[in-house]
Amino acid sequence: MKQFVLDHFQSVYASASCQLDTDAGDLLIELTNGQKVAVIVINRAVLVAEVRERYEKNTAHKIHTLFLLDQRMMPSDLAEVEPSIWMLSIHNLTNGRIYSYSCDGRTVTIRPLHFGWKWRSKIRHVQYGVPVDTSKLMPRRVEATFGAMDGLYATADFSEGVFWIKQEPRGTDYNYYSWRNWQYTERKDKKQNQADDEPNTWEDFERRHGFYEEPAQKEEPRRKRQTPPRTPRPQSDRMYYDILGVAVGTSLDEVKQAYRRKAREYHPDLHPQHRETYTAKMADINTAFEAISKKLAK
Repeated sequence: MKQFVLDHFQSVYASASCQLDTDAGDLLIELTNGQKVAVIVINRAVLVAEVRERYEKNTAHKIHTLFLLDQRMMPSDLAEVEPSIWMLSIHNLTNGRIYSYSCDGRTVTIRPLHFGWKWRSKIRHVQYGVPVDTSKLMPRRVEATFGAMDGLYATADFSEGVFWIKQEPRGTDYNYYSWRNWQYTERKDKKQNQADDEPNTWEDFERRHGFYEEPAQKEEPRRKRQTPPRTPRPQSDRMYYDILGVAVGTSLDEVKQAYRRKAREYHPDLHPQHRETYTAKMADINTAFEAISKKLAK
């Protein structure tokens, strides 16, 4: 199925430059406007560290990243789930959606899905959108505020416009609402002298966030106000301790013991009938143990 997806994109972008199996991803597409998009096809659970490393490396090389996940590992429409951290990371960096692929013979279909907002102790609900037009690949820049993926990243989507809206109540104690009513079309009521919300070039993007240096001028330039450097937001480790079931401040030896207990309980080899579910859970456990071990080893 993975090869069918790559063949599909190569046929859609036949007029563009396409490279298979690159350092940036499974397929690197250079669009007609010169921007590059790396397509990464996933059919297994991965670590948050793998997702973060791929986004960071590609962004540093001005390459936009698009993850496509196998439909068979995704929840069904309208299901209520608690997704893995790595899925939420991709969901957050793709403007609140995940793109899943399925194959009917050699026909490839890509649909977006949205994990609803988590209200109080309620788990998230899943909503699928209609199949996207893969010829409308759109590079974007996203400032993520998700704890495990805080920063500025180059991403991509299919610019499908409005996707999810306010939902009807499903119970008497609370209502379901989407995280946001996403709309990618340009606003018509903007004033001409008002800056665009979405920068169109890397220079606009870097200038907006204080990374761009204006070219030297012959005349004395006006003195500009200095923009203080952006301080990364501190991340909380509490969720990692919660995953391992230990308290904050636990010693490294106790953390290792907790990790072994969790590994014996959730190892996918011990649950062959629910391998995909336990593989995702084990990936979260490995991520939490890695994060806590690095902190305690300092």
